[in-house]
Amino acid sequence: MKQTGDCSEDKCSNCYRKWICGKDDEDQNVTGQNSSSIEEPKAQRIDRELHSFVSSTSINSATGSSQRQTSRSSDAIPTHDRHEAGRMGNLDDTNDYILRLEDENDKLQRYRKDFSATRQKQENEIKRINILLCEKTNEMIQLNEQHHADTRQLNKVLQDRKHDIRKLQEENASLLLLIQNNENKNDRSFNSYKRNQDIKVSELNMKLESALTSLEDKAKLINTLQSQNQVNLDKVKSLSMHLEEKEHDIQILKDSVKDLTLRCDEFQLEKQDNAKRVEELSEQIEQLQKILLQRDKELDHLKQEHDSLESQRTCVTVNTQRELTDRTSTIQVYCNGSTDISTKASQLFTECLQSHMSDLPVQIVQYQNPDDINPGLPTACLCVSVSRLGTDILKGMKHLEVNSNVVVIVLHYKEPHSLPTQSSRRVLVGEEYKHNVHAGMYDLGFQKHSIYDCDLNNSNMGDIVECLKYILHREGK
Repeated sequence: MKQTGDCSEDKCSNCYRKWICGKDDEDQNVTGQNSSSIEEPKAQRIDRELHSFVSSTSINSATGSSQRQTSRSSDAIPTHDRHEAGRMGNLDDTNDYILRLEDENDKLQRYRKDFSATRQKQENEIKRINILLCEKTNEMIQLNEQHHADTRQLNKVLQDRKHDIRKLQEENASLLLLIQNNENKNDRSFNSYKRNQDIKVSELNMKLESALTSLEDKAKLINTLQSQNQVNLDKVKSLSMHLEEKEHDIQILKDSVKDLTLRCDEFQLEKQDNAKRVEELSEQIEQLQKILLQRDKELDHLKQEHDSLESQRTCVTVNTQRELTDRTSTIQVYCNGSTDISTKASQLFTECLQSHMSDLPVQIVQYQNPDDINPGLPTACLCVSVSRLGTDILKGMKHLEVNSNVVVIVLHYKEPHSLPTQSSRRVLVGEEYKHNVHAGMYDLGFQKHSIYDCDLNNSNMGDIVECLKYILHREGK
């Protein structure tokens, strides 16, 4: 009746994965697999993440230096905080991962405590069943012994009664002989003697009938006790089978405890390795904090320059508005592609731009053919992003002569809470984007029916309008 226990081990493994991961795997049907089929050891996963952290740090450093050399547009946002934000994000991910490891350790300890309590409860139940089985067995043995004793006593009484009957038969035979020999004796004394003998015979017959009745009752009682004994034996067999099943469950639980103990040991080793890595990361964090202090000083200096440029831009904007009130200018809106989403995005942006520039004599014209674009006029190049950002932007600017009159608008087809936290200008750092010299790049979010109101859209739409006004003033259109 022993089983391999693979099923129970799988259940324990699945329960362990479910606690460690914190996932509510209603969508996941976990199949019976051994604990060795986990995707990869945690130590390897940690090494890979640390390698990714160091690589991203070096890449962000290179990116920051290249962007400081190539960014010459009218957009005055500083470039230093781009790679600094990337570094802080990696540090936050590292701290979150360390906290998640500690939570996994706490969950594993709580699971071991619950498992020990369940195991103790099963062992107590088995002990109670063993005691009950012994008591029932002793009762059955005593009852059988009592039945055998009663049967022997009844058999002895029956033998005595048979012996008395034989004795009476012998006396009757001797009396008949005596009667035959003394036929001529006194009939009165003979009849009296005969009556006495008949009375004795009737009394013995009554005793014999009573003994037979008692024997029949005892036989019925023995049959009843035998049937009850059979029922008790069946119960004993059932309890024995139940006991074997409990012992099998205990063995499975013991195997699971061994497996969990091995996993705990492995987790402790991984925890020690992680502690060493945390110390190394702490040293790196201290170095990065020193670098951040230096970057903060540079950032303060850049902010002062930004304030100066902002005041100059304000003066230019006022002069631009004054000049544009006396003439009608043309702004070109170019969208590469004829899909429903592209067409709808172009229409929504044109309406939104028209509403923001309603106080100026501006004519907004939509184009889909790059040959129709006049490179001397302000142009809003729309790049609809639905999958991969870099590919969509290159596709949107394809066949278009990009110059300082072109403003690149990245339209994200997403909900407000799903919009990117970093601008596309900071994300796109490849060589293929450095050759495209344009007036600026801005992000907007939209849905099927509108360019909705949010902090990102409101801020960037104002910057887009100011940039187009600046281009109109610069070109004198």
